[in-house]
Amino acid sequence: MKIQVIANCQARPISGLLPQIAPDCETLEPIILHLAKPDEREAHLAQIDEADVIFAQLTQDTFRTTHLATLALKERFGEKVVVWPNIFYLGQQPYLRYFSHETAGRMMGPMEAMHDLRLYNSWKTTGRVDPASLAHSDLDFVVAARTTSLSELKAKEAKCDVPISDFLTAFECSARLFYTFNHPTQMVLSEMARRMLATLGIATIPLNTETTRPEPLSRYQVPSVWPQDGDGYQGDRFSLDPEGSPQRLPGKAQRYTLKGLCEAYQHTYDAHEAYKSLEGIRLTPSTSLDEKFLGGL
Repeated sequence: MKIQVIANCQARPISGLLPQIAPDCETLEPIILHLAKPDEREAHLAQIDEADVIFAQLTQDTFRTTHLATLALKERFGEKVVVWPNIFYLGQQPYLRYFSHETAGRMMGPMEAMHDLRLYNSWKTTGRVDPASLAHSDLDFVVAARTTSLSELKAKEAKCDVPISDFLTAFECSARLFYTFNHPTQMVLSEMARRMLATLGIATIPLNTETTRPEPLSRYQVPSVWPQDGDGYQGDRFSLDPEGSPQRLPGKAQRYTLKGLCEAYQHTYDAHEAYKSLEGIRLTPSTSLDEKFLGGL
């Protein structure tokens, strides 16, 4: 059986896992949604035509690459399409947000445009990114983040053929499930792959962890409510351009101690005026308690 996987950054690892747990399956080159271009339509459709089944991640009907939108795929390929959700959940990183400026774009730093609200808030209130701030854990805030994120995921699952939210909530307090809210661990990815195959009635074998490649989505290892060692952080090397904006440097991931991570964010926040007020900066995802946590901004 030939399988076509169409998804975001989760496409390639899922595509690699499927034949490992179902050896009779063959996966075609995955199609990465955020990299796909409208002018690749004919090439994409020709490749998808070769597949016996299509595992397509849910998109909006207005997705910019229209031929890969869920609705368009289902209209063209019918029952060959099995829809699954983007595995996105705030449960283990409830304080993590993307910062995006209305004119400057993504607010880059040591972990791409991701920022921990506890680290940022310590800088905003004291002028110093305080390592001790990561010890802060407000139960109401964490519950709000989990409730909001779970509700959004379940709403998407209602439009899909394969759910994953029950698995996440069952294990979120006992296992590391995410490196960032949209970068699940292999444990989660392999469970999703099994569930996809189950919709087809295909039996699976256990994943051989001795031959499985390293965690595919672990480049960014961010502050979390999941226990971490003091040097257990990973992101990018970066430099400041003449305007003071951080620029990601190519190459291997950069390991950070907690102290080193705080120093990197200190440089990031000191360099851009917008951080002083958050004016023009949008935080995503967001919850009802973000404004209160950040002092009413």
